[in-house]
Amino acid sequence: MLYCRTLDLILISAKGLKDANIINKMDVYAVVSISGLVEGPPVIKGGGTNPTWNFPMEFIFDEAAALENRRTLIVKIKAVGMFMNTKLGEVHVPIKELLETQGNAMQLVSFPVIRKRSGKQKGDLNFSYKFGEKFSIREDPVQKHRQRSPKKSAVPKSYPVSCGSSVCGGGCG
Repeated sequence: MLYCRTLDLILISAKGLKDANIINKMDVYAVVSISGLVEGPPVIKGGGTNPTWNFPMEFIFDEAAALENRRTLIVKIKAVGMFMNTKLGEVHVPIKELLETQGNAMQLVSFPVIRKRSGKQKGDLNFSYKFGEKFSIREDPVQKHRQRSPKKSAVPKSYPVSCGSSVCGGGCG
């Protein structure tokens, strides 16, 4: 028997992102995941370096795994490109850290967006969150989700799709 909780999250905005498009304002999207469960807002056309999503999401996670620091909220921010998408940066937040600072109301937080290549901060991600009550289930929601869904179908339809090329391994999306 597992004890789980829900995480209600609203991805609000990002500020000060790297500008990957010289000519026009960037079309920006985010891929949000906890242990392989993927969600995210649609592409923000012309969002540029300061996109606003205000997109609500809900995740279910194993509370014991989170308290043992084995569950992390990962937000990958990307810009839609003509031939391939550009990775603007990532935010990694241990769920344990959010659990330790929770209150009864939505908490508004900001975390630095880190560029993967340089390891330097380039912008901030703003979101609000709140945890639901603890409940029990028979099997791990992450494992159940992985058994049902192949990896590619876990990405919402509103995201640009990977190319599927054998040259890059199909991971350019």
